[in-house]
Amino acid sequence: MDDEGPIRKIIKDQETHWNTGNAHRYCLHLGQDATLTNMFGATYTGHEQIEEHLAEVLSTVFKKTRISMKVQNIRFVRADVAMVDIDTELSGYATLPSGLHGAADGKLRTRLLEVIVKEQFDWAVFALYDVDIKTP
Repeated sequence: MDDEGPIRKIIKDQETHWNTGNAHRYCLHLGQDATLTNMFGATYTGHEQIEEHLAEVLSTVFKKTRISMKVQNIRFVRADVAMVDIDTELSGYATLPSGLHGAADGKLRTRLLEVIVKEQFDWAVFALYDVDIKTP
């Protein structure tokens, strides 16, 4: 589908801006009333609140970390709504918050689901739901 390119670009932009620690640029594609549910089940609502949260974690616990985001599936539930399944790998952390466990190779792996909606001519992220992959 022609719209896969712009959606993949959004994910690539997120990866790039996480890796430079730039929460503002990471959030450029967020809708104003977007929601984020993180690995602990905490929910952040609205572009501003999500950006503030990401700025905090990118300047503290995940400072100087690197993320790899691989799109596994893009499913169009309507022509203007896509559900995007993304596998992530986070590396470069000093320690992880209690309750999160990295793999033996030092990477924290998560599954991220993003709901991306086309409004007029542009795609915007309206929901992010992130869960960590449990390691033995």
